[in-house]
Amino acid sequence: MTKAKKVRNTNIYTHIKAVLVGESQPLTSNEVCAKLAQAGKKYHPNYVYASLKEMVDGGEIASRPESNEERDLRAGVMSVRGIRANLYSSRGKAVPARTKQTLIAGTGIKASSATVSAMIDLLVKERTMKLESENADLRDKLKAISSITQA
Repeated sequence: MTKAKKVRNTNIYTHIKAVLVGESQPLTSNEVCAKLAQAGKKYHPNYVYASLKEMVDGGEIASRPESNEERDLRAGVMSVRGIRANLYSSRGKAVPARTKQTLIAGTGIKASSATVSAMIDLLVKERTMKLESENADLRDKLKAISSITQA
């Protein structure tokens, strides 16, 4: 059996621990980065991830991969593929289930390219219809002015 290594008490560990203690839901590493940035503590995401891993290895925080249901909840309407994120928590040895979609600035839902294309198409269609209507009104006014000047 290997002995858990002791986590060094550095500023980033203190800041990460403060973020996790203040949350009722477990967070992903990206969400931890965003929370740190909101608090004015800007660390590179790779440094945050490495620190989270060290803290887990040292037994300071708990971590586990998110379930498919938690992943769908976190993603919202966006379809997701690929590797599931790890969830981190300071609440005991087990990471609690995520029951709410945590929206943190910088980690919001990203729309797929198909969704963005559909939204752009809809905007273009609406704007085109409005411009065609305005053009028809202007043509009618122009005809009215032309008929007055020709008489």
